[in-house]
Amino acid sequence: MSTPPPCEAPLTPPETPRRFGSRLIIKSQEHEGQHLAENLELDRAWQELERTLFAMFLPGLARRILEEVPDLRTLDSSRVLNRSFYMAYRANPLFLIRRALQKMCPPAWELREMGLPWARPCTVEYFRCLKMKEQPAPTITVANYMSHYAYESMVVARIIGAIFTTEQHAYLCHHESLLETVHDACMRIWTFCRIFGCGKGREGEWLSGGAQVRQPSGPSVV
Repeated sequence: MSTPPPCEAPLTPPETPRRFGSRLIIKSQEHEGQHLAENLELDRAWQELERTLFAMFLPGLARRILEEVPDLRTLDSSRVLNRSFYMAYRANPLFLIRRALQKMCPPAWELREMGLPWARPCTVEYFRCLKMKEQPAPTITVANYMSHYAYESMVVARIIGAIFTTEQHAYLCHHESLLETVHDACMRIWTFCRIFGCGKGREGEWLSGGAQVRQPSGPSVV
């Protein structure tokens, strides 16, 4: 009877559970490191794409936002938010100011767009220029546009203070909608006078209620 061959020892000892678990952890760490490296490359590529897109579209987007601001105060604060907004404002400030004024107060914008006297507000040359039938074409800039707007706003504020009693003025100040209505009415009357009164020689008739004003209405036009 032949004896069985002796059992050969394995070339490598069998792995214990602890060694097998350690090898899995190492492989997991290697895979995680590779995954993190891929994520970093993807993040860098995405950031570069974002910078490219911002460089392409942000200036136009900033201008569109500035075009939709509701008033001059918002425009003034928005233009300094960052470099893109500031450059969008610097590209065409007068257009943006006009648009913001139109949204904020259409009557004030209408008066401003009726013409810009070449003289500085509240001077003899300014009032002489208003009476000229053919005014010289002025060069409109941000500075003189805003200067005339500030002057016109001041005049309307003084008119409102002059035509109402102290009690009426205090009442208007506590009812903003009514005050805005009166302000807009004064601006529109001023615009009407600029269109139909300046240089026509009719200012005296309007102010004194002269004979032409008291004439009966008819088909003829004076």
